[in-house]
Amino acid sequence: MLQAEHNWVQRALDNDVDKMGNSMSEKWIALFSDGTTIDKPTWMEGMRSGKNKFYKVEFNNERVIVHDPVAIFIGQFTEKGVWDGQNFDDSGTEMSTYMKENGKWQVISSAFGHPPKPEKN
Repeated sequence: MLQAEHNWVQRALDNDVDKMGNSMSEKWIALFSDGTTIDKPTWMEGMRSGKNKFYKVEFNNERVIVHDPVAIFIGQFTEKGVWDGQNFDDSGTEMSTYMKENGKWQVISSAFGHPPKPEKN
């Protein structure tokens, strides 16, 4: 299962949108720390158009909880890329839920949390 997560991320880094999409459930949805969501078609279109691109994604403190046929990936990330046409350099925590279908793990949802930014005085 951990390899499935690493493969999904590598496909994003390689901008191999079709293979990345094959790793995702058609009903995949992501939740961002600001409360916004994105569905698979919107994610895929952003990647295909070049509005969204990842140059670096690294994980720390990874762990997987398996309740076959469901597994949950949790890890801290650092990443760089372009989102909505704007450069970003980010870090936070990801939790993605996978389901095994036909012997293959597919990501069905993801949530990305970010530590609060320090308040300006």
